[in-house]
Amino acid sequence: MPRPETALILDEDPYAIALERELLESLGVTSIWDAETSEEGLALYRQHQPQVVVCDVTMPVPSGHDLVSRLLELDPLAAVIVITARGDVKTVQAMHERGAVAYILKQIPREQMLKLLDEALDVAGEPAEDEPPEGART
Repeated sequence: MPRPETALILDEDPYAIALERELLESLGVTSIWDAETSEEGLALYRQHQPQVVVCDVTMPVPSGHDLVSRLLELDPLAAVIVITARGDVKTVQAMHERGAVAYILKQIPREQMLKLLDEALDVAGEPAEDEPPEGART
């Protein structure tokens, strides 16, 4: 499966959205939508069905935890990358258990964030274990 070219950024911080948009564009993502609220983000996901979602954990109602769960209820094959300042083990584990494909901390240097996001996009472009190979869907 090719690398994702469409993305949705969900973060309540407009500066984080701008940085994440810039990083995604530099990695070849060509269509990017963004939202500062979870509800707006869910509506954009339904409308555009992006290949990858970049999401913060500290979103307002619903929380980032619930947001990831709701995205994956809408689309069990959604590729969710969490980019957040919360690095405690409990939060990281909860996001992976909910189905996030990657977890990146905002406070790392920009070059390292770009590298990790690049790797996460590669993972997001791979078919899920229960997804049939490309061309096998009926």
